[in-house]
Amino acid sequence: MTDWLEIERRDLYAGLTVRVFHEHDGRPPRGRVTMSLDVDDGAGGWHDTGRAPRWLRPGLAFYPYLERHVDARGRAPRDYRVRVDAELYQPRYLWELKDGEVATVHPWDASTPPAVLPAGPLAVALLPRPAHPIDARGPVLRGYVVNPDASPVATALVEFDQLQVLTERDGEFALPLPRAPVGMSLIDVAALDGRTGTFPVTVPDELRAQVVFTLT
Repeated sequence: MTDWLEIERRDLYAGLTVRVFHEHDGRPPRGRVTMSLDVDDGAGGWHDTGRAPRWLRPGLAFYPYLERHVDARGRAPRDYRVRVDAELYQPRYLWELKDGEVATVHPWDASTPPAVLPAGPLAVALLPRPAHPIDARGPVLRGYVVNPDASPVATALVEFDQLQVLTERDGEFALPLPRAPVGMSLIDVAALDGRTGTFPVTVPDELRAQVVFTLT
């Protein structure tokens, strides 16, 4: 007769899977990417859990065993917020005036699965910063977005043909123009305060130097 010894038991229910990706092509980000996980404190604020994710593969991270309890009965679900700091990217959620992406995690225990399982990973879209090694196969427009007094406009959205980037704190941006025709193209710019502008650029002439877009 053979006796079997259970040496490990993995609970596959809980946790939060997070997918971070380059919005322009859907690929995993390059360079250094770090995550922070906050939990709703129930009083209108957030508390940093101090937990580090497990990276399953490039661009896919996992926070295990969230909301695991000895007895989950009567417990309410809680919201968790993921913040991303990336060397070569800015999170899109900054444009949406958010501090991170939020997911709700339901409580569970050894005998009771979560009432609701997530449909898929929590998605965090990233937009390339000026330091990103943008694909050299296409043109790139580099420049700054400024106010009428020449002060920088941070976190402005710069767009052409559905490709978007955000400006840095000093107003700098680098926008790929892979589908821009030779000649004039129109670049759309929007600030968080609601100001917008459309600026003509000439390809390839204005790609040789940095442009300055002034939002009024």
